[in-house]
Amino acid sequence: MSAATVRPTAATRMLHDASWVLAALVTAASLAGLRAPGTYARETAAWASQAMGQDVVNLAVAPLLVLCAVLARRGSLRAHLVWLGLLAYTSYAYLLYAGFLHFTGWFPVYVAAFGLSTWLLVAGTSVVGPDHLRPLFDERTPRRGIGGVLAGSGLLTGALWLAELVPALLADRVPDGVAEAGQVTNPVWLLDLGLVLPLMVATGVLVWNGSRLGLLLAGPLLAFGAVMSAAIVAMQVSVAADGGALVVPPLVVFAALGLVHGTTLLLMLLHLRDGHSLVDALRSGWLRATREHLPTSEKV
Repeated sequence: MSAATVRPTAATRMLHDASWVLAALVTAASLAGLRAPGTYARETAAWASQAMGQDVVNLAVAPLLVLCAVLARRGSLRAHLVWLGLLAYTSYAYLLYAGFLHFTGWFPVYVAAFGLSTWLLVAGTSVVGPDHLRPLFDERTPRRGIGGVLAGSGLLTGALWLAELVPALLADRVPDGVAEAGQVTNPVWLLDLGLVLPLMVATGVLVWNGSRLGLLLAGPLLAFGAVMSAAIVAMQVSVAADGGALVVPPLVVFAALGLVHGTTLLLMLLHLRDGHSLVDALRSGWLRATREHLPTSEKV
C-alpha cells in the first residue's frame, strides 16, 4: 500500500474505533431509560413513553453502529455510508435527550453521545468527498428513483407536521402534541422543518439531477430515514402500551416510509461497482488531490 492511502485509512480506522465508545454510551443511556424508574420520572406520561419507545430502537442501533464500523474499518464503503446515517440518527436523538428532558444524572451521557456522534459524522463525511464517490456507482444506479424517494418523503413528513402546526397557529393555541408532552414547543418540528426535511428534499433534487454531492448524502439520509421511521413507530406503540391513544395515520405512514427508505438504501448500495471499497474511494480522492497540486512537469 502506498503512502498516499495510509494517511486517510488510518484516520478512518480511528473514527470507526470510536464507535465502540458511542455504542457504550447509547446502550447505558437506553438501559437506564428502560430499567431505572427515576430516569423519566419528571416527564409527562406521553413524553416519557415516547422516550422509552426510542430507547428500544437505540438499543438496536448501538450494535449496528459497531457492526458497520467494523466492516467499514475493513474497507467496506457500503458500511461506511450506513454508519454515517446511524451517526446522524444518534446525533439527532441525543440532542433531544440532552436538550428536552429534565436534568438528571444522565445528562452528561446524553451530551457525550450527542457530541461524539456529531463530530464523528462531520469527520466521517469529510473523508469521502463527492468527487470520490460518484465514479464508484454504475450507470444503472436509479438516481431518479432515489431522488424521488428522498424528496417525496421529506415533503410528506413536512405535510404531516404542518397539518398539526398550522391549525394551531391559526387558532392561536398550543398544539395538542406540545401540550401533552409538557414542552414549550415541539423540538422535532424544530429539527425536521428547519434542517432535516429541507436537506432531504434538496438531496433528492440533487440526486435526480445526477449531482455528486447528492450521491454522497443520499445513502446516509436513507439510513437515517429508515431508523428514524422505526423510532417514530416505536414511540407510537409505546404511548399506546402505556394507555395513550394510538394514532393510526402517522403509524402507518412512518412504517411505510421506513420500509421504503430501507429498500431504496439497499438498492442504492447494490449499485456500487463490484470490488470497490472505502479504500478505493479514499485512494482515488487522495491521488486526485495530490495530482492537482503537483507541478505540471511532475504529473504522470
